[in-house]
Amino acid sequence: MMIEKLNRNGGLLGRPVEAVIMDPRSDTGAYAAQARALLREHKVAAIFGCWTSASRRQVLPVLAEHDGLLFYPSQYEGEEQSPNVIYTGATPRQQALPAVDHLLSLGRKRFFLVGTDYVYPRTTNAIIRNYLNSRGIGDDAVAEMYTPFSERDWRDKVYEIRKFAGRDGAIIATLSGDSNVHFFRERARQGLDADGLPVMSLSLGEAEMPALYERNLIGHMVAWTYLHTIDSVENHAFINEWRTFTGDANATTNDPMEASWLGFQLWTQSVQAAGTTDVAAVRSALAGRSIRAPSGFDIVVDPENQHLHKPSIIGRMDEKNIIWPVWTSSTVVAPEPWSQWLAKNAMPALKKAV
Repeated sequence: MMIEKLNRNGGLLGRPVEAVIMDPRSDTGAYAAQARALLREHKVAAIFGCWTSASRRQVLPVLAEHDGLLFYPSQYEGEEQSPNVIYTGATPRQQALPAVDHLLSLGRKRFFLVGTDYVYPRTTNAIIRNYLNSRGIGDDAVAEMYTPFSERDWRDKVYEIRKFAGRDGAIIATLSGDSNVHFFRERARQGLDADGLPVMSLSLGEAEMPALYERNLIGHMVAWTYLHTIDSVENHAFINEWRTFTGDANATTNDPMEASWLGFQLWTQSVQAAGTTDVAAVRSALAGRSIRAPSGFDIVVDPENQHLHKPSIIGRMDEKNIIWPVWTSSTVVAPEPWSQWLAKNAMPALKKAV
């Protein structure tokens, strides 16, 4: 959509922009080879993509070798800074910690952290646990559980969560993919609702809602830096453009889409400012650059760590599984990718999770 619009308006530096699309099929080991092909064979000016932290880390040495530039659109655990990456998704400071604060404001006192077993959930939960400790929640009131990708058997797990959390607890979920479907299905089977034991998800958004249409999700929450239902002039224009492009009058947007949009707009503006696609020149033009986002906020590229200053938003699901914002930060939040809440002794376990 963005490339077609750009080319209709004359392209970039007087030339049309061409998309080269690679499909690693969620095979972590395929990302490095495909990134190398993009940079060496196709001579791309920038890469937009990767999803899990494992896939991004596979690409990092390739980017360094060929001086490539990656715009990474996913929320992630932080603890990284590369001159070859512009991180357009949320960090824990912008997503996980505001989520914890919101649950605490609701009077929740016990926390069960459940996630898929890979680096993002494990690192994020280590940060959450230490942050909770700083807020007066002891380790005896925090539990963790990790499951394989696509976990389907949740009966005993939900019972364990339910037994630990009690009536004043909450679940913070970093589950990936269809694990969410089976998790929420088992919650409903065991009679759990958001009043008794709410879920705050850090990885569930509008794209996953169709797969959960039969589940009772009223009152469960999410934390992001963008929601489809944000009421801003910029967001209405963003949604209308997407619906026109897809031909679907009900098409929805989501946080990673906005992060992708931000990355592409920042890159094109920086190329125009630099007068070249040379990575060093573009990187220099990106530093401190500001852009009005669909969220309605002015997003800024941090000149030191190349993460974005973005708003924090808490959303709540209604009876139609539409996610509505219930709390939004008053201004953009600094990314702080190197978390003060990550204990040094947590790193050996995290390395194994990678």
